Amino acid sequence: MILDSLLAVLAPHECLGCNTEGRLVCTTCRASLAVPDKRCYKCHEPGRSMATCAVCRPNSPLTSVQAATRYTGVGKELIHKLKFGRARSAASEIADMIADRLGLDSRMSAYRDIIIVHAPTATSRVRTRGYDQSRLVARALAVRSGIPYHPVLMRAGQNKQVGSDKAQRKTQMLSAYYPVSLRRIRGAHVLLVDDVCTTGSTLEAAASVLIRAGAARVDGIVFAKA
Repeated sequence: MILDSLLAVLAPHECLGCNTEGRLVCTTCRASLAVPDKRCYKCHEPGRSMATCAVCRPNSPLTSVQAATRYTGVGKELIHKLKFGRARSAASEIADMIADRLGLDSRMSAYRDIIIVHAPTATSRVRTRGYDQSRLVARALAVRSGIPYHPVLMRAGQNKQVGSDKAQRKTQMLSAYYPVSLRRIRGAHVLLVDDVCTTGSTLEAAASVLIRAGAARVDGIVFAKA
């Protein structure tokens, strides 16, 4: 992170939206990011919030999947910078926008039993990138919000999700995670952080493990929804 700060001074980023020098997404372009639809992540039925609808809720471990923006335009480019462009500083930008748009601020740290957990990326991807982008976002979000971050999930499977269809993703993710530090999970309201929600299979697999380990509630928190 020190190296990232030094590089930002020596070689400042250009805004992905307007090419203004300084940040990956300037203040003006942040405000213009697409607002996600209020709908169930699973069946896409419109609603008054991003909560899992009453029909899907009995078959989902997720109470909701909250997103800061849609997976399009500058938001999509920012995720690609983080995942494929080795721009680690994008994690802080993403965490800031999640916190701002979803209202995750220091007031939430006063509530007991709320924790931030990341959905771990396949180890092969971590080796290639040199970092787990979801972990970076989760840690930055914890610093911004004051909500404790605990890495209580480990990745078992190595399958990559890019290019897989919905059925393949679901099969791949069935045994992808296992829990550690059960005492931190039991009774917790978990904010499960990932960069993007495409089919929901990754979040569902991770949330299922957390619920079986004793979590009281799991809400997905992502930067973008496809």
